[in-house]
Amino acid sequence: MENELRQFFKGLKRQLATTQARGEGNVKVGKDPLSFELYEFLCDHLLALPGVDAIFSRTYLILS
Repeated sequence: MENELRQFFKGLKRQLATTQARGEGNVKVGKDPLSFELYEFLCDHLLALPGVDAIFSRTYLILS
């Protein structure tokens, strides 16, 4: 299964690269910004979680 997925994604990446090189594709590069509502939701839920991982995640989310 893992080899099949690896092969599939290899082919998909190759197709996307070819399409983008020809200028035909509508391939977006980069990240979309978080909406404020999603940011607020993530911060609230990370604050409610116990443990060091949640504290680190929330701090990283705020600083990045």
